[in-house]
Amino acid sequence: SRIHHALSDPLRLTILYLIKDQPLCVCVINRFMRLAGSKLSYHLNILKESGLIEGEYRGNWIIYSLTGTGREYVR
Repeated sequence: SRIHHALSDPLRLTILYLIKDQPLCVCVINRFMRLAGSKLSYHLNILKESGLIEGEYRGNWIIYSLTGTGREYVR
């Protein structure tokens, strides 16, 4: 049910399609989304908790990419 909840929001679907082809940092995702930082963080957290994306720390940045499960839903 977490996956269905995560996929039910158009903003979260947009985030998934943004990182479909390559991992992106929050700053790049936010340039496309133009959301307040807290709102973007909220949506990224829902996607992470559902297992659709994962975040990897690289220095001061978190790079988000699709998980195997995420790739099954985003084609």
